[in-house]
Amino acid sequence: MKKVSLLMMLMLAGCASDMPPETVEPFKGNALPLTVAHVEVVNPFVGYDDQQTDLVNTLAQSVDTWAKNVFVAQGQKGNLYVTIDDVSFKTQSLEKATRGVKGFFTKDQESKMRASVTLRVEFREEGGEIVRTGVVNAARELSLPEGLTLNERQTKVDTFIKSLVADLDERTRSALTENLGDIVVKGL
Repeated sequence: MKKVSLLMMLMLAGCASDMPPETVEPFKGNALPLTVAHVEVVNPFVGYDDQQTDLVNTLAQSVDTWAKNVFVAQGQKGNLYVTIDDVSFKTQSLEKATRGVKGFFTKDQESKMRASVTLRVEFREEGGEIVRTGVVNAARELSLPEGLTLNERQTKVDTFIKSLVADLDERTRSALTENLGDIVVKGL
């Protein structure tokens, strides 16, 4: 009986869960003050329950958080509408490239992830007339090797999403400064 209980304890110890994944804070960006009276972020993807992923920080949530933190109204007239037109996150399983005995000792790429975001920015006068508009895109790819633990995988995916949102931030700031420079508060 003692041997059975010892064996059960050893087996249960092997079932112990890993530490929770290291949390990667979503990219929030620095505030970009604008000379408009109102900023509205339209994101039809927040609240959408994506059954295909089990991500802790989804791409749609990360982009929404970023947009609400970055665009800050500090003016008297005009409205800026930031619409998230597309948020795409796809995972593709890859076949093992190395076959045979060599494949047993080689780590190949297990899956490839592709993500993209499309953002539309519209500057409107008080009457609702669209004065200027622009579109910003950002996309990234990530390959994951075989043998990652779930925690390692989650950390890599969170970092991937954070990097994509940082790319979107850089492109949006550049596009706003070049094309809608008069609504960006100068001197900051």
